[in-house]
Amino acid sequence: MPEDGCLESVAELLDLAILLPVMHDFLSKQIEDCDPEAEMKEYLTYASAIDLEELEWFEHLPDTLQVRQALATYTYLASIN
Repeated sequence: MPEDGCLESVAELLDLAILLPVMHDFLSKQIEDCDPEAEMKEYLTYASAIDLEELEWFEHLPDTLQVRQALATYTYLASIN
């Protein structure tokens, strides 16, 4: 889990059935081309065929998460799913 624990309070608000596959695709196909310090949430919007920004629950995904935290974020969310 990312160091600051920002996911614990919002994880139940996220639609993991949508988010986890998007994160998986991002991790397996696109992460190598991304700046590790960049905002992960923004890159996920590029990686998804779904317009994540239109989904109400997506606003709860913390903007503070960086690309370098994507694997830890995915692992944590998958473990609570």
